[in-house]
Amino acid sequence: MTGSPCPDVAELPDGTEAVLVAFPHAGGSGAVYRGWQRELGPRAAVLGVTHPGHTGRFTEPLLDTCAELADEVAPRLTARPDLPLFLFGHSMGSLVAFEVARRLEQRYGIRPAHLFVSGSPGPGMPARATASYRLTDEQLIVWLEEMGGCDEAIARDRELMAFLLPVLRADLRVGETYRPWTGTGVSCPLTALTGAQDPSVTPVENRAWQETTRAAFRQRIFPGGHFYLHEEAARDVVATVRRTIEDSYRLPTEHKELTS
Repeated sequence: MTGSPCPDVAELPDGTEAVLVAFPHAGGSGAVYRGWQRELGPRAAVLGVTHPGHTGRFTEPLLDTCAELADEVAPRLTARPDLPLFLFGHSMGSLVAFEVARRLEQRYGIRPAHLFVSGSPGPGMPARATASYRLTDEQLIVWLEEMGGCDEAIARDRELMAFLLPVLRADLRVGETYRPWTGTGVSCPLTALTGAQDPSVTPVENRAWQETTRAAFRQRIFPGGHFYLHEEAARDVVATVRRTIEDSYRLPTEHKELTS
C-alpha cells in the first residue's frame, strides 16, 4: 500500500493486523518504502507518507513546517484504533513521526504501538547542519551528491532539479525551523536507529531520543552513512521493524488505545 499519496487507515486490506506508517527524508516520498510490504508480509499494512507538493501530490502547495505536516497526517490515522499502529521516520521524517505520535496521544487518545526514529538527533539536540534551505541551487546539488541522496545523472539534469529543489528546500526548512519540543513527550516505546558513519548525526546524538519517551527505549546502530537503511543495512533494518511488529500480534486490544 505504499503507493497511496497520503495514508488512510480507513482503507486497509482484509486481514490486516497491524499498520506501519513510514515518513520519508527531506525531498523524499513514501515510494522509498515500497519494498517493505513484501518484507513485512500481508499481516502488516505499510503506508508510505507522501507530503503535499511531492511526487503524486505536485498540484498541492508545499508545507514547510513540522506542525503543518503532522497536522495533515495525524487525523488520517485515527479510524482504526483497534489495530496496533507503528510509526517510522527517517531524518526529517523522524521529527514528523514524533509530532504525529504526540498528536495521536494528546488529541485523539490513541497511543502508537511503537515509534521508530532514524538518522536524526534527538529533538532537544542542536542540529548538526550539513545543508540549509538557504543554500544556492548548486550548493544543494553538491550536498545531495555527497550525502548519497541523488546520483550524478539526476543531479546534473537542470530541468529536473529545477522541479525538485523547491521541494527539498521546503523539507529542509521543516527541520531547520523545528523548535525543540517542550512538555510531554510520548508514552509509547521508542527505537532510535542510525548509521555508524552518518555525517549528520552521531550515535550519541541519536540516543538523545531516549529523553522523549516515558516507555521502553532501545537504540540500533547499523553500518553505513545517512541512507544506511536503503543500502547495505536495508534487510537488517526491516528485520528489526518486523520483529517489533510481530510482537504486537500477541498484545491484547486494550493495550493499543490510551484510556482517559
